[in-house]
Amino acid sequence: MPDRVPARPADGLDEPTSPRARRFAVGDPIGVDVRVGPLGLFRVRHVGVVSRTTPDGTTWVISSSARRGACHEETLEEFSCGSTAYELPIERRVDADEAVRRARSLLGARWSVLTANCEHVVSWCTGNEPRSPQLRAYCRVAFHVAAWTAAAAVTVARRRARA
Repeated sequence: MPDRVPARPADGLDEPTSPRARRFAVGDPIGVDVRVGPLGLFRVRHVGVVSRTTPDGTTWVISSSARRGACHEETLEEFSCGSTAYELPIERRVDADEAVRRARSLLGARWSVLTANCEHVVSWCTGNEPRSPQLRAYCRVAFHVAAWTAAAAVTVARRRARA
């Protein structure tokens, strides 16, 4: 008696914890939430572009990362670091083939948090201006912390001067 192949769920998902839980199309911008920093204190979204799917079902993703120091291609499993990947809600101004062509043209380009991080790469590959919403948000927070710290230091210095 041949082994039975388990039926696939109607929604096309595998096990919810599997990095291959969602089948992505070539050219899809995808993301994964990962924890970085000491003790994984910071949650960031790492993003990439699906570049190909091999006959054995392996999905490949192109992204730029600090971990590799450059724009590179890796399997979905490597990209997701054990987390579940998801499709990004980003406007696509180019077709899938052009998105992959753009991504491939960046292979080997050095990673830079300010100008060439994963979000810059994916936004450009999808035909948008290279932008990094996470970087902008972190910069805003850093600015406010610095401003508050400076204001507190000035207040303390004035109080000491009066005493």
